[in-house]
Amino acid sequence: MSLTKEWLNRITHWDNALWQICYEPLAALELSGFATLKQLTAEQAVSHKFHPMPVGTAWGAKWQYGWFKTEVNLPEVAAGRRIVLFMNPAAKPPDDGECLVWANGKIIGSYGTARRYVTLTTNGITGAKYQILVEAYAGHGPLVMGGGPIRYGQESVPEVRKPQVVVDVSSFGIWREQIYQLALDFTTLFELRNRLDPYSLRVAEIDQGLKDVTLLIDLEQP
Repeated sequence: MSLTKEWLNRITHWDNALWQICYEPLAALELSGFATLKQLTAEQAVSHKFHPMPVGTAWGAKWQYGWFKTEVNLPEVAAGRRIVLFMNPAAKPPDDGECLVWANGKIIGSYGTARRYVTLTTNGITGAKYQILVEAYAGHGPLVMGGGPIRYGQESVPEVRKPQVVVDVSSFGIWREQIYQLALDFTTLFELRNRLDPYSLRVAEIDQGLKDVTLLIDLEQP
């Protein structure tokens, strides 16, 4: 194996850091909302009364939905940049909740464990305003025995005794596409070398490339 423990730790830290700087938050979003057991359309939801739901607000009974709204005003620094939303009104550690996102009345994407950012615009315009609406699902409660099968008479989805989710930080910001592409390449090569023969020439070449990246590019620079 061509990587020492020190190099392995360095490359692991870089792999984590690259993914953290793909997104540059510009501002946090203040959410207002309400929870319901009814399955509503967006048009029906906006007619309801929304109340402030700051970070830390716990909600989510069994089968419950939450509807949230906020507003995004793009600052000057967003001009010409790809702007994304990071919506997290239904965090359920260690996973993030699922939600569907509208901007100015149109669905623009969904958010969940496999998709953490939703593109608001690929070309930001200073002063542009977006009315954001989000439908989030709190969950159906803990599954028994991983979803079954279960013995006769035992409830597969028991009642929950406390709120299932909590409102976490939501924000909008700049998506750094070049950093994202670098992170994809870096992680792919790192995972590949961990699955190949550690004494092969290919692993040695990949390791040298990964080490070079950590020496050539300073992630702490603007």
